[in-house]
Amino acid sequence: MRIAVNAALFENEHKTGIPIAVENVLKLWAEKYPDNEYFLISRRPIYLDLEPRGNWHIISQPFKWDKRFFSKHKVTSKLFGLLYKTVLLPMLIKKCKPDIFWGTCYELPARVKGVKYVVSVYDLAMYRMKQIDTIGKRILQKVTLPLSCRRADKILTISRASAEDIHKILGARKRKIAVSYLGGLGERSSTKQPYDSSMKPELNIKGRFILFISTIEPRKNILTLIRAFEKYLDRYKENDLYLVLAGGRGWKCDNIYEAAETNRYRDRIIMPGYISSEEKQYLLENASVFAYPSLYEGFGIPVLEAFDKGLPVVTTNVSSLPEVGGDAAFYINDPADADELAAQLRHALTLSDKERAELAERTEKQLGKFSWEKNAKEIMRLFRRLADDAARGR
Repeated sequence: MRIAVNAALFENEHKTGIPIAVENVLKLWAEKYPDNEYFLISRRPIYLDLEPRGNWHIISQPFKWDKRFFSKHKVTSKLFGLLYKTVLLPMLIKKCKPDIFWGTCYELPARVKGVKYVVSVYDLAMYRMKQIDTIGKRILQKVTLPLSCRRADKILTISRASAEDIHKILGARKRKIAVSYLGGLGERSSTKQPYDSSMKPELNIKGRFILFISTIEPRKNILTLIRAFEKYLDRYKENDLYLVLAGGRGWKCDNIYEAAETNRYRDRIIMPGYISSEEKQYLLENASVFAYPSLYEGFGIPVLEAFDKGLPVVTTNVSSLPEVGGDAAFYINDPADADELAAQLRHALTLSDKERAELAERTEKQLGKFSWEKNAKEIMRLFRRLADDAARGR
């Protein structure tokens, strides 16, 4: 089978969320399905933690005059981007002669005859929330996404909650939508990650801490978490407790930083920015509780990453998070209720030994439902079925 993949999501060296998920699938395909032919297509150079072998072909920056004439200026780069998506990308797909083209991030180009199209739609946050990206980008997404879903032979998503949104909001038929859960952290490390001098100095925390890891943006409900932390310290007077908000700057985040900087407990709110994989492991292994009070998630990998390190997790009872957390997480029913969040943080921080042992059992059971191996296998099985259907129809 010949599989072409839109690799544009690997153009940023600092990978988070979706790029990491797709990269994990590709790594497993390289190991488990070496007989297939793979084509990774991108307008610009890509950063991929995968050694290309004979059956892997990276087609990045295929048009040299793009870099020379168009990419230097914002307007011409956008115009060329439109030309690339509508005309040049279909030409590249046709040249690869794939059985399947996978649009890994919400978009599909014009159809190429004889090629089955799959588009990944991770969530519909741009429909559910107003504070997602610029108005221009939201309008563009609301035009291109329904079109991509109509072009697709299958719509691939990552939770039943997202599948229901795609059906209700975009009007896609349920039989056209396939759900495959993502994995968690991956292979468990056999050794703990100590703090070392290469890490950010503010992460050398002398005390317990509540941990949040994700992009700093309104959707993650960080303002409520900061208020809950303040209420918690007001009520329980714990002088050794910190709040770590780790992640890169996102959309409309200035008020979040302002809230942290002007809080009367600002000396105990740590915002280190984007963190390395080693720093992430260190934080997960040393936190007391993981807080993830998101307003909307297509899946919620950070919850599984915290489970993987044995952390109690406090999250919201919205969108896909109950699917991911199951009975192993502590939930708040109203994401805007800082008092409820503070109460659940208190509960998670004061578990008895018996409660911790019971929670560990539930966590292991919940983690068993998710793996990158299963995710990669399910997607490959879907692609094989589509390719076989196409072969029978010829």
